[in-house]
Amino acid sequence: SNATQLSKLTKEKRSRAEPFQSDAMTAAAWRQEAQRLGQLQRETAKERDAAQEKNAQMGAELERLRKMLAGMHDSAQAPDFLDAVTFIFQTSEEEGNAADKITTSRALVSQWSPEFGALVKHGNGLGGNCPREVTLHGYDAGVFRAVSDCMISGCLSADAVKADDPERKLLKFADQYCLSHVIWSYFENMKKLTPLDDDTAPRFLELAVRFHANSVAQEAARCIGDCLDYDVFSSLSAAAAAVVLASDELLLDFDLFGDAVDQGQEPHVLHAIQQWAVANPAGVGGLDLLLGETRLDLFSFSQLTAMTEELSLAMQQTVHFCLARQSLGDELKRRLGKPVAEVQANARKRSNTVLADPADEERQRKMRLAVELC
Repeated sequence: SNATQLSKLTKEKRSRAEPFQSDAMTAAAWRQEAQRLGQLQRETAKERDAAQEKNAQMGAELERLRKMLAGMHDSAQAPDFLDAVTFIFQTSEEEGNAADKITTSRALVSQWSPEFGALVKHGNGLGGNCPREVTLHGYDAGVFRAVSDCMISGCLSADAVKADDPERKLLKFADQYCLSHVIWSYFENMKKLTPLDDDTAPRFLELAVRFHANSVAQEAARCIGDCLDYDVFSSLSAAAAAVVLASDELLLDFDLFGDAVDQGQEPHVLHAIQQWAVANPAGVGGLDLLLGETRLDLFSFSQLTAMTEELSLAMQQTVHFCLARQSLGDELKRRLGKPVAEVQANARKRSNTVLADPADEERQRKMRLAVELC
């Protein structure tokens, strides 16, 4: 870039501050370099001004769009507005209690998501007749108002997100109607209240998995995977634990059994799954999710054999790992029929994966294949 060249030329100019040495630049060369330096400074200034002007134009365009959306919402309050739709929120199941109502533009809210568009088209039935009133069960007017303001302004208000909110009705509403921008804005506000770090990552991850905030889930999973702790990992739900194991940034150097194991070895994943299963005996149904994130093509032949024997011993106390043992056996058979170089080339590696030496693996493969044929 121009800024990089400008910095480089400035450093060169300073380093050549002794013009009277035999290898000093001539006066003409100095003038030429000074002109080039000045040209780069002018171009850099132009680029900066153009970027500032573009940002200002984008800001003005966004503000114009916000005013248009707010105008559509305000216009719907007129009694004779034909495209208005009124949402009804029953505050209590008891008879006689008044219901809160919010009126807005049907065209406006139908653009929030295809799911919300279908809601205002069909209402509480399937007639497709665009009813004037739609009842939203299970939510109060405050939740809808916060969502509406977010879709108009582009962000949730600071008081819309509370750190100690057990029900998370705003997130439930946004997830039910696939309002991904509201979900993203909710988690951004959460991070301002409680920064995402080693201590808060499990809570962020569980919420993100529950409400399909994939980018936040990946961020929290990386935070947990960078310093994987047995107690933390075992406390996660199966779905959240699977996201951690799926991360390419997972650091495979944790020691769950007190044995020193080389960093970056994929069998650590199976070790972690074993510990999770022991801590969650009632969660055997979610074990398939975790086993699905084990990348068996990153195992060496010796690791496949060792883990098969280890799981056989574990099965004396539990049958949880019957599927894992079967998968290891199937992988061992599959690998015998393919050259090691091909397997390793097509493997989806993690950032910290340490693969076995291809030459040693190929020798083992041929020896095992010869044994099988005999």
